[in-house]
Amino acid sequence: MNRIYDFLTTEKEPFLYIEKSIICMKDGFLTILSGSYGKTTIPPSSHLLLMLGAGTSITQEAAIFAAQNDMHIAFARGGSNIHSFFMEGRYQDPKRLVNQVNNQQKYKFEIAKELMKIRFKLLNENKDEEIELCENIDNLTLYEARWAKSLYRKYCIKYKINNFKRDFDGVDIINKRLNVLNNVLYSLCSAIILNCSLNPSIGFIHGYSRRGGFAFDLADLIKTKTVFDFVFSEKEDKTIRQLMYKTMSVLKKDNKKYIKLLVKICLILGEDDFSIEKFRKEIYDNINL
Repeated sequence: MNRIYDFLTTEKEPFLYIEKSIICMKDGFLTILSGSYGKTTIPPSSHLLLMLGAGTSITQEAAIFAAQNDMHIAFARGGSNIHSFFMEGRYQDPKRLVNQVNNQQKYKFEIAKELMKIRFKLLNENKDEEIELCENIDNLTLYEARWAKSLYRKYCIKYKINNFKRDFDGVDIINKRLNVLNNVLYSLCSAIILNCSLNPSIGFIHGYSRRGGFAFDLADLIKTKTVFDFVFSEKEDKTIRQLMYKTMSVLKKDNKKYIKLLVKICLILGEDDFSIEKFRKEIYDNINL
């Protein structure tokens, strides 16, 4: 018997990126109209996220149709900000959201540590003992910030890049790429979270000072493995469309294993009988960490 939300891991593509087009309804189908794509239909049941790039608009009728088929929408018009909106075409199950709130209150710090461990295990690093030494969330976030700086240094050395400094307002090519692709992952993670009847703003590591904490938590798990190599290695400038397509190709590798990991985490956090022990077993046994 198929489990609920299996469509996320077995049928739906991570996202579809469209530029310089009109998204509308034609003859009952969600349709792209543009010089580049011609007249092309979009099967909403096969896509998790529709990203609308520069010069793209969507009609109200098309947006409603997308929502009714659980395809979420984000505007990606360049720069560091991607503006997302998510509409629910059906009533969501409040029970899973209540369970997530309860899990956050009872197990927040334990879950935060487990998420951090998963991040390192995906990079083939074992930092379990160091993470367990963190006594509170402030210690954990400080540890993560220091490690992130060393990670940037590692990639700069690997690809012989000088004088790089992470800057969300930076105009250099690497900061621009990181800003755009980070926001792609945040939008994708928000779509996954909402489809699992959870809330992107109930976070564990992030979320104390701004909305979307859980989306940030999930995106951080996979961003190094999915975007860092081509962000730092590509010498020539790349268009946003090329960056999007490359990100999509990475997310689809190995039977979409990163998407499956994020979905699995969301499903476990919304269960009635959640426990830290069960969380560890389900994740480490089934996601091949």
